Amino acid sequence: MFAASPAARLMALLLPVAASPLVAAPQSPTQRDAEPRIAGVADYTHPIGVRFQHPDRWRVSETGLGLEVTPPDRGHGAFGPTEIHVVTIVGANDVTSLEAPAAVQFVDARVRELFPFLRREQDIKPLDGGGRRFTWTGRHPAGLDAECHVYSKLIGGYVLSISTAGERSLVRRRRPSIETMFATLTLGEPQIDPRLASTWYAKNYRTVGDVQDRINFANTQTVTLVADGSLSSSSQTAISGQTGRNNPQRPGTSISGMTEAAREAGRWAMQGEYVYMLWKTGGVTKCKVYVQGAPGRRELLVTQLNGSKSLWTEYNE
Repeated sequence: MFAASPAARLMALLLPVAASPLVAAPQSPTQRDAEPRIAGVADYTHPIGVRFQHPDRWRVSETGLGLEVTPPDRGHGAFGPTEIHVVTIVGANDVTSLEAPAAVQFVDARVRELFPFLRREQDIKPLDGGGRRFTWTGRHPAGLDAECHVYSKLIGGYVLSISTAGERSLVRRRRPSIETMFATLTLGEPQIDPRLASTWYAKNYRTVGDVQDRINFANTQTVTLVADGSLSSSSQTAISGQTGRNNPQRPGTSISGMTEAAREAGRWAMQGEYVYMLWKTGGVTKCKVYVQGAPGRRELLVTQLNGSKSLWTEYNE
């Protein structure tokens, strides 16, 4: 329930620009000129603590890609948008340098998976404040010159990024605003509801086999939401049963044991009915919660974004 799915933990710093080919409409010389750096600015703060400034006419919306920041004159072509700009945060998962070979290879593989026609430039540009800018360029099979930049910085065990991609002249036109946004991108304290700060657990049971030959699994998941905005989770599975009883050639074999998944840590936030959990191993979990019952005997009904539900109980020592 609270643990991020494996797919979520593999969320790349850059996500798809568009499902359709990026085919740009002709642009006037005025459109191709670089826009000025942020003039009128607006402050944006996400409940999880991500903060940045952006041009006041740009729109910020929470999407499956991350925080999409859209200019009022967004480029469009025959097949849809020809530019996209997304702010993301993922756990650093023990990465201590953005230029470490494994980190660079991971980001490059993700970009190449989405845009196989792009090639990464070897130079990684250092930015003020310890950030880095990665650049890919290439030509779309439809004849469009494309460019992608990933601006990233490490803060408190997390990687904060702005990914910008699309038609080359548009990406370069937006660069002053994107770089000013990146300079203000930081991670503050999460917004929490102290009433939810507690330890919660859920039990799940599963049986494999038949009456004569079966294995039982009893899983207990525990999540602790701390009032300072930190969180931790653990999972234990008890295994019991007997196998081989339906084999007349040999007696059955009893099975028992306990397995424990690696503990995870991160931070949590709440806004309205929704809880966000940002894991240091990477990825963000978002779900809807409803609390019922008296203190010490409360239950937490959790609804995932896909509609699945689970019931959690408050741990009472």
